[in-house]
Amino acid sequence: MPLGGALGRYTAPLTIINDTFNAGVFNFSSPNYVTNENAIRAIISVIRTNGSQGPVSVDYFTSTNKAEWARFNLQNPATPGLDFTVKSGTLTFLSGQTNRTFSVPIINDNIVEFDENVLLVLTNATGGAKLPDGLPTSVATATLTIIDDDFLPGRLNFAATNFIAAEADGFAPITVTRSGGSVGAVSAEFRRPLSAWILSPPTACSVGRMGTSRRRPSWFLC
Repeated sequence: MPLGGALGRYTAPLTIINDTFNAGVFNFSSPNYVTNENAIRAIISVIRTNGSQGPVSVDYFTSTNKAEWARFNLQNPATPGLDFTVKSGTLTFLSGQTNRTFSVPIINDNIVEFDENVLLVLTNATGGAKLPDGLPTSVATATLTIIDDDFLPGRLNFAATNFIAAEADGFAPITVTRSGGSVGAVSAEFRRPLSAWILSPPTACSVGRMGTSRRRPSWFLC
């Protein structure tokens, strides 16, 4: 029969609960969205990366502030109420949810005009989620380009702002797109700037003409 204090449990685990979880970072899925003027609405996707734990939310809006247009260098801005309907709201993400969308109503007209741009803004992230830069005043922005459909022949543009080819390829395919219309045959001259000749001699595509009679990309070789 033991004498003195009885022997009881002498060890017990201590569990420390980690209350720091990664709620994620909000941003637009693309820096630029493109829609036709007759599309009725443009669908904008917002993504949540670098974590998805817990319910979170973020506010969005189409900017009508000219000071914001200047701050973010918005070119050829669309007119609220004439080219698009002003839109704002809040996107709520459930725990584990990483993508939500909202729509911007597009107003069609019969005016021949240049393609116009809408400034899209994300702000006020909650639930521990953040916006790029991670500051309380941080915002994320993107541009929605509305392609005019009233100039029936359409407009020709390069498919990209930059084309890359290896020196050993011999030729570099350059793609040109036709948007906003496709009535009739169109053509355009292309030339290689004189400044490019400093590093290499003129090539067969220094000056030329291309054209298309169908609504599909055209290309030429340099």
